[in-house]
Amino acid sequence: MDYQEQDIRTIELRPGQQVDRFRIQRPIGEGTFGIVTQVTDETSGEPFALKLLKLWSVPGHARKNLESRFRLEYETGRIESGFLVKSWHYGRWQGCPYLVMDYCPNGNLRQPIREGQPIEKATSLATDMLLGLQALHQHGKTHRDLKPENVLLDATDRARLTDFGIAGHLNARFTVLKSSGSPGEIFGSYNYMAPEQVKPVTRRDTLLPAIDIFAFGVVCFELFTGRLPFGEWALEEDMIPYLERAQRGQWDHLPSHNPAVPQAWVDIVEGCLAPDPQQRFSQVDEILERLGLAARYQTRTTDEDIGLLVLNGEEHGRTYRLADFPGPVLCLGRSTPGGNNHLDIKEHYSAYISRQHATLERHPDGWHLRDGQWQDRNGWAVSKNGTFVNGLEIGLAGRRLQPGDIVTIGNTTLKVIGF
Repeated sequence: MDYQEQDIRTIELRPGQQVDRFRIQRPIGEGTFGIVTQVTDETSGEPFALKLLKLWSVPGHARKNLESRFRLEYETGRIESGFLVKSWHYGRWQGCPYLVMDYCPNGNLRQPIREGQPIEKATSLATDMLLGLQALHQHGKTHRDLKPENVLLDATDRARLTDFGIAGHLNARFTVLKSSGSPGEIFGSYNYMAPEQVKPVTRRDTLLPAIDIFAFGVVCFELFTGRLPFGEWALEEDMIPYLERAQRGQWDHLPSHNPAVPQAWVDIVEGCLAPDPQQRFSQVDEILERLGLAARYQTRTTDEDIGLLVLNGEEHGRTYRLADFPGPVLCLGRSTPGGNNHLDIKEHYSAYISRQHATLERHPDGWHLRDGQWQDRNGWAVSKNGTFVNGLEIGLAGRRLQPGDIVTIGNTTLKVIGF
């Protein structure tokens, strides 16, 4: 389909109108890229929410990438978790794609924050958010725009994360690539963004789970106190002082605003708000362990027959089975003409993956991954943007891989799977 040449007209969705088998009941909301309405499935009578992508609102050259991100939102919603808004159907209406997802009748988290919640309810909602983030991170996704408006409440008042497509993945394509490797445009909601997301030095700063963990800390502080952690943000001029306090780690003393919050949760919130991502919780499982909750999955001991499944990237769904490649040392890097990598990772729209990015080595205890590659002239050369396993930079020392591990290189995330 030629997205640039296709004439796509503005679509108005009205109550009573039918989009395929879904009849519109009422509008729910509208954003920059999408319109959301409550609908009824005429075949089953069940209520759903329908989100239509506003292709007419973007220039023709941007439509293809925009729809690919929208499709990723649908696929992310197929992750099996009771703490994510589930996707059920994907279609096209009058030239614009749409997806159908769970309808959550109790609104979003903004109203409960305004009203104030008993501590038992607040901690329950916070735990729901944690489990939603855990499901995303286990599948190689980062939300990148966690805020109260993107946390919906279902009929049982369980919190479910949503809007993890356009907000979370468009960063990969709607940034201006600078020669230094830093993005020239930032997406997200500033009062919930981690310092390294507001002023990223490299692309990796906006890809790791640590940015979601910071946003979780901000949302929890607001849920427990009704306030933002770094001061007021009522006027435009409040923005710079707020972000500067976040950069310095100068959050308000949470118990001063709500002494009923258990100390365990105070410690968790403070551990999420650290301005240095190296000092912050790096994984959701660390927080769940602090709460005494068992991890929701367990990895098994690896053997030699593992593979790397592309979860997020230009080769979404492709599997690299390591046993298919010869030798105990495999080179991994960005696909380029005449390249010598065993695993050529495609990244046509940016250059965040180095041409000689990482090395896989088969040891007696299994496969190990190290950042960088050996060069005859210069010795060992590390990648420009780093190699990460489960959100932690591995460096030259490397790390033994196990099924379930999430590897992040540039804009691509891969999951280690066993055969």
